[in-house]
Parts: sequence; structure tokens; C-alpha cells
Amino acid sequence: QFCHSSARCHRLKVIQILVERCERFGRAKQEVLVARVFLEVVMDTLHVSVQTRECSYGVLITMCHALGEDAVLFKCLGCLTGESTAVRSAGILAVGRLFYEFAHSNSANQTVKME
Repeated sequence: QFCHSSARCHRLKVIQILVERCERFGRAKQEVLVARVFLEVVMDTLHVSVQTRECSYGVLITMCHALGEDAVLFKCLGCLTGESTAVRSAGILAVGRLFYEFAHSNSANQTVKME
């Protein structure tokens, strides 16, 4: 599933284009695509290469525009329950970046009640 580290940024750019263009096939197909590549995109936020990390953040933001901020944010919050520390760390980075990018919107400023 995962590709060589030197090709990750290019793969992320292709994933970003697919998420953008998949809109014409319907929301259901878009959600299937996002579900299949989500963990890879989130895990690439931990990559050593700055360019790959920035591409990963760009794909997350594209997913937010395509599916809605809340849907992607809750997927990222789900990473916080991961078994490995790498998944939890990547989830924290992704959530932090999404809050930074969408701090101006009303849905990101609302607090999530944990009961």
C-alpha cells in the first residue's frame, strides 16, 4: 500500500487531485476514496521531508473542502485512539493543523463536548 519515501509527495499530489476531481462522481465515491487513503495521508504528517509534510497537510485541507471540516476533523480525532504512538502523534499534528487552517470558521471555533 505505502510507497517509497522519495515518491510520497508525488503520490500525495495525485491523491489531492483525485479528491478534488472525484466530486463529479458523487459524495459516496469521494467518501470511499478518502476512507482508503486517509491513514496514509495522516501518517505522512510525521514524514522527515518538509515537502511531504506540506503535501500531506494540503491533502487534508482538500479533504475538508470536499467532505466538510467536521467529517475530516472527527476522522483525525479517531486517530487519537490508535494503538501505536505514531498514529496518535500523527492525529495530534493533523488536528492541530486543521484547527490552525480553519480557525476563522464557526465550526472550528465551537468546542466539542466530551461526555
